[in-house]
Amino acid sequence: MASHTPAKDPFPTAEEDDKDQALPEFKGFFLVSLAFPRILALVSSFIALAILVTSKQTVFVFGIRFDAYYSYASSYRFLMVVDAVVGSFSAVSLGALSLIGRSPSPRRCFSLFVHDVVMMLLMLSGCSAATAIGYVGKYGEQKMGWLPLCDRINKFCIRVTVSIAFSYIAFLCFLALILLSASKLVSH
Repeated sequence: MASHTPAKDPFPTAEEDDKDQALPEFKGFFLVSLAFPRILALVSSFIALAILVTSKQTVFVFGIRFDAYYSYASSYRFLMVVDAVVGSFSAVSLGALSLIGRSPSPRRCFSLFVHDVVMMLLMLSGCSAATAIGYVGKYGEQKMGWLPLCDRINKFCIRVTVSIAFSYIAFLCFLALILLSASKLVSH
C-alpha cells in the first residue's frame, strides 16, 4: 500500500505563503542598516521643512517693497508638502520596520520596499521642481527675459538652497534603502 501525500496547493493563502517563505535573516545588522537611513531621512526632511518655511526676505528696490517667501513659488510649496509627507512616512516606516523585525515575511518586506520606492520618487520630484526654480532664480533665463533674483534676495536664496540640500539627503537615504533591499533580494 502506497502512502498518499496530499499535493501542495499551487495557490496558497497569504498566511501559508508568508509562513513558507519566512525571512529568518531579517535581524541584526541588516535591520539596523534599514533603520539608520530612515532616521536620517526623517531628520533631514524635517530640517529641510523647517528651513524652507522660515525662508523669507524683504528688500526695497527704488523705494518699492518686495517680499520673498517660499509660498510665492508653487515648486517650493510642493517641496514643503513633500518634506512633510516623507518625514511623516519615514516615522511610520520605522514602526513598520520594527514590526517586520519581529515577524518577517516576504509580503511585509515587499510592502516596505514599495514604500521606499514611492518616498524616493516623491522626494526626487520635489527636489527637482525646487532645484529648477532655484536655478532660474539664481541665473535667470535670458531667452525668456527672466532676470536673476538671488543677487537681490541673497539671504532667501541661501536658505532655500540649504533646504533643498537637506531634501536631497532624504532622497539619497531612500535611494540607499532601495539598493540595500535589492541587494538583499538578489542574495536571497
